[in-house]
Amino acid sequence: LIAPLRHDAALQLSDRAPSLVNDAVLVMSELATNAVTAARTSTDDVVVRIRAPQPDALVVEVEDHGPGFALHGQNRHGGVSNNHESGRGLKIVEAVADDVRVDRLDHRTLVRALLRCHEAFELPRNFQ
Repeated sequence: LIAPLRHDAALQLSDRAPSLVNDAVLVMSELATNAVTAARTSTDDVVVRIRAPQPDALVVEVEDHGPGFALHGQNRHGGVSNNHESGRGLKIVEAVADDVRVDRLDHRTLVRALLRCHEAFELPRNFQ
């Protein structure tokens, strides 16, 4: 269910820096998976948006009918154990994104992640 979203997002963002696209697709995948599993909802109830507010930035938004959650300090007992197969998605999103916010809107939850391009490149010496 999430694989077609990843594929479509990568195609739509193909004009962006590869590292930014990879990060956006990873964040979108983790947030969409979280919305479907943690919110106990179907993919029909999940809205995914990726927008480009600036040439070097992307915002990934995932909205669902879930009850919401506190982003920071969720795992008060030291994080996720190596034996657990789930629970790492939001930690990955927080590590990759420059900013992550969770907002409760009426009966929906909106998670928004800002990603900036940190890719540097060197121009050829004969560039004029």
